[in-house]
Amino acid sequence: YLPGDRVDLAELARQARAAAKRSCCAGRPAVRLLCAIHVPQDESCFAVYDASSAEAVAAAGALAGIVFDRIVTAITG
Repeated sequence: YLPGDRVDLAELARQARAAAKRSCCAGRPAVRLLCAIHVPQDESCFAVYDASSAEAVAAAGALAGIVFDRIVTAITG
């Protein structure tokens, strides 16, 4: 959930990438933010990560001050 249409998505992504890097340096499993997508009309934000587990994503998000409503596996082709 990300309300409003004045979201600085670039800044949010920068913070998430920096936190993922810090998380990895702290000895946690590698996490990498691939992209962030904001859908203002639905007040939704999607963060797409490359990680070995949901726990690794949650830890990196916590370092960035991001609380995820859900963390699920996605498959691309």
